Amino acid sequence: MAPSEDREVCLCFHVPLGKLRRFHERRRARVASQFAECHGAGTGCGWCVPYLQQVFEQLERGEEPRLAMSAEEYRARRIAYHKEKKPELPPPADADGPIALDLDELLDDVPDDLKLD
Repeated sequence: MAPSEDREVCLCFHVPLGKLRRFHERRRARVASQFAECHGAGTGCGWCVPYLQQVFEQLERGEEPRLAMSAEEYRARRIAYHKEKKPELPPPADADGPIALDLDELLDDVPDDLKLD
């Protein structure tokens, strides 16, 4: 996949431009909302819905789909969207990248009699 093909549009479900383009070609999508059938794009937090519409319009015009901002800016705007629209909820798990887990630290909290060898 080319780098632009890997560019995620739906961050909740990690749906990249390439998958959306192939879905549009194979399924002959007639409206942008059909992208929801492509790994659930647009059905999580809702942030990407306007961008899915833009991608759909680009594909309908025969253009290569793209987002007009960097991946970093896109993620930052999504975080701001969550703070404004959903202030009672914690930020999305992937807002700052994958969650780092220290398994040794987690295992320290498990009683020894419950641990497997």
